[in-house]
Formats: sequence, structure tokens, C-alpha cells
Amino acid sequence: MGDMTAVFVHGVPETPAVWHGLLAALDRPDTVALSLPGFDSARPAGFGATMEEYADWLAAQLERLGGPKDWHCEDIRFYLAFLSIDRLQADDRALVPFRQ
Repeated sequence: MGDMTAVFVHGVPETPAVWHGLLAALDRPDTVALSLPGFDSARPAGFGATMEEYADWLAAQLERLGGPKDWHCEDIRFYLAFLSIDRLQADDRALVPFRQ
């Protein structure tokens, strides 16, 4: 088991299902696959689905999880990572894969 919660954020227009195979292979109890509002869950009332609102939502979810996090995102979440980066804890790590 790792010393950080592993957090996975799907891309657009995907759902957390993209991570199911990986999470099963990791077989760790300290993993979380977040569901962006409007993709596999309802959008909260008043949520306009702008990049800034998604960044705020992501930052709030990461804060809610507490402790250090090792979070993984793909494609457009890269932008969210930069919008949220100033709100992360000093010992968090954000990993964004390179796609060719």
C-alpha cells in the first residue's frame, strides 16, 4: 500500500470506468476514481460546466480527501491541473500522461 491516496480523474467525454481495469490491477484500497459533474453523475444546481468551475470542483474534491495525494489525469484535465495546482498540498503529486 502506498503512502498517498491515488486519485484518478477521467477525461472528456469519458467516465471513471476508464480506470476500472487499472484500479483492479493495482489492487489497493487507497485509490479513488472521481466522476466529473455531468459525465457519470448529475451536475450540481448552478454548475455551469466552465473550466474554472471544473477546476474549483476538482480542488474541492482533492481537499475533501485530505492527506497527500498522488493524482493522475488525462487530456483536458491537464488544464484543470494547472488551474488547481496552487490549491494543492505541498506533498501532493500530479501526473499527466503524455499522449502521442
